[in-house]
Amino acid sequence: MEIVWFGHSCFRLTERGMATIVADPFDHRATGYEPLKLKADIVTISHDASGHNYTEAVKGGFRLINGPGEYEIGGVFITGVQTKWRRKTRRRRTTQYSVCLRL
Repeated sequence: MEIVWFGHSCFRLTERGMATIVADPFDHRATGYEPLKLKADIVTISHDASGHNYTEAVKGGFRLINGPGEYEIGGVFITGVQTKWRRKTRRRRTTQYSVCLRL
């Protein structure tokens, strides 16, 4: 499996013959990174913020996963679990994802 970090919290996971996953695509204007130029079969969004949910940066007829649940797409199993985090006085719900490949 190839895992590539594109900055902030954006990663691409690829495996030959399997669906390509992009996690948390960002809006470059919000993060200061270079604009993303990605293609994916699956896009996961951990929470609703411009540094994590900018799907316009991803090309392709991807399936969007933006919440808890169990998903199977293109030989890839994804489990999303809702979590909460607190930063000083702000509380936010997020989703953390686990990815397994069917071999």
